[in-house]
Amino acid sequence: AAQLVHADYDCICTVGTACTQLVAEQLKKSRSEKPLVFTAVDDPERLGIVPQKFLNVTGISSSADYEKQLALIKKLKPALTSLLLVYDPAQG
Repeated sequence: AAQLVHADYDCICTVGTACTQLVAEQLKKSRSEKPLVFTAVDDPERLGIVPQKFLNVTGISSSADYEKQLALIKKLKPALTSLLLVYDPAQG
């Protein structure tokens, strides 16, 4: 994360909670004004990613409603008999 912050990038984009937290922490530590745009982060405010003093941070939070997703899949593919749902339990 420190290498990314100090590299010659105009903006850093992250996907997922862990890498977003690491980059945000490094940006704050170095008081960098380099923008951070994140995606797929559940509850970025609770995690302390936004708002942050010294940081230009924005992004899209995500939360999965698996019941709704599975109901939609069942509706779209009624002949489906088996499904594998792969997820990372560490992501909340």
